[in-house]
Amino acid sequence: MPPETTFDEDLAEEHELALFLDKYLYNTDFFEDFHRTNDYRSQQAGIDNICSISKLGLKNIKIDEKAQLDYINNPLDTFVLELFYNTSSLVKFGWFLDFSKKTTHYLFIWINNANNTKNNSCNDYNIINFCLVKKNNLKNFFNKEGYTNSVLAQKGWEIIKARQYKKSKIEGKNDYWFFYSYSNKGEGPINLVVRKSILLQFADFNGIIYRNSNDESFTTEIFDKTNNLIFKNIKQ
Repeated sequence: MPPETTFDEDLAEEHELALFLDKYLYNTDFFEDFHRTNDYRSQQAGIDNICSISKLGLKNIKIDEKAQLDYINNPLDTFVLELFYNTSSLVKFGWFLDFSKKTTHYLFIWINNANNTKNNSCNDYNIINFCLVKKNNLKNFFNKEGYTNSVLAQKGWEIIKARQYKKSKIEGKNDYWFFYSYSNKGEGPINLVVRKSILLQFADFNGIIYRNSNDESFTTEIFDKTNNLIFKNIKQ
């Protein structure tokens, strides 16, 4: 019997993390015209929020937030791009291959320190790292590597049919690989695992939010592609 899904638990954690991000990241002078989308249609379209960043020439970008919720307090130096997932015994395209998604950018999030490994409230997060990556930049990178959407889909389907669980290495590649985690995820995702260094290579910016020693305020720092500090904010 496949393991129980953690979908509802993840949704609750995502909601609390969104409250944290709204307060300490999006509602700062770095972003403009920020609007969090809570309606079902936007969520299905892969849009968690819409905003602009004039300092970087970004206008009305549609962000899909992706957090490493299974590794709170012990973040991995990688991230997964979902190719397929199982639901009600059906195999469906994951968010990285789903052509119906209207996402323009991903905000990848690593939770370095929180008061709990699960079921945190928005006040429980202490340190998070993040980077904003344009979806098309990632697509173009894999296209040049020979992994177009169709090739990724074909490879993912071959892994499903062969029940090739866990890691599937790609010859000559050390920065990304396939992983079928049906054995520990009820949704049974087939993912393309990518090292953090690849994401940072294509990021519009990366940053950190951390709780200050007085325990009453947080500092947000954002860095450009060359890792120069371009924004800093302290907020209670």
